Amino acid sequence: MDRLGILLLLIFFLKLPCASFAQKQKLEGIVFDSLQQPIPWVNIIDTSSGRGTYSDINGYFSFSVDSLSTLKFHAIGYQELLAKPDGQPMKIFLKKKAHRLATIEVRPPLKSGDISSWKAGKKKKWSSLSANPKFSFQAGVAFPNPLQIEAEIESITLYLKNNEVDTAYCKLHVYELNKDGAPDKSLLQQPVIISILRKRKYQKQSINLSSQHISIPQNGFLVALELINLPINQYQETREINGTSIVQTLLAPKLMLCMPENDQLKAWYKNEHVWLAPTPLSIEKTQKIPFFEVHFRY
Repeated sequence: MDRLGILLLLIFFLKLPCASFAQKQKLEGIVFDSLQQPIPWVNIIDTSSGRGTYSDINGYFSFSVDSLSTLKFHAIGYQELLAKPDGQPMKIFLKKKAHRLATIEVRPPLKSGDISSWKAGKKKKWSSLSANPKFSFQAGVAFPNPLQIEAEIESITLYLKNNEVDTAYCKLHVYELNKDGAPDKSLLQQPVIISILRKRKYQKQSINLSSQHISIPQNGFLVALELINLPINQYQETREINGTSIVQTLLAPKLMLCMPENDQLKAWYKNEHVWLAPTPLSIEKTQKIPFFEVHFRY
């Protein structure tokens, strides 16, 4: 090899590490609304890699992305926004979605006979569900509406456990089912964030949704819990796998699972932006699904 070839090869290898380091950089910023108030729990996705994070309670986020990647900002009640980082701290402003004004119906106080409920299954502490913090994760159960019941969701009850961090945060979702029984658009007008203090036992959480006036859709609905990928929710757990101790990083809180009550119920799981196709469930099988109890008013 002549001198010119050796020189070109040397230049190539000298530039290679610099290029690889230049591909990724750490970005940070704050998400605001139109009144310059921080917005917590905004979902932030790197569109090129699909990796995501959330803004914290003060609207702050920190993220490692490709320098030319486009970030997608999404929060319930706000318009979605795409923004390209330039290497500087980012200030993101989200606009609220416009909602049609609806007539508010004044109703008499609730009576015990007005409230009914659907349960995902028999409430048993078979096991609990947690998730890997490398991606956004949701777990839920679809409640079909074959009898075309006309009612409004009054509240949702679930059982959560947090014995790992001081305070764990998660997000409740309610989706409309499409004609194929799959999750579709959100039925919530405002985000529902649940905070769980550290305790050894499961904690009963009853979320009142009466102010959102959610009518049960014709095809039914799906209730899901989203584990929020924030450092304050992360903990480490050592597990024995094939005789080897492995330390795993997981997300708090843990969601109670139960045995399904009938074969119409279907469990759905969402990694990043993809809902995984469900499997019909049966009492005879040992499959477990997330436990939710939905109370509705006629």
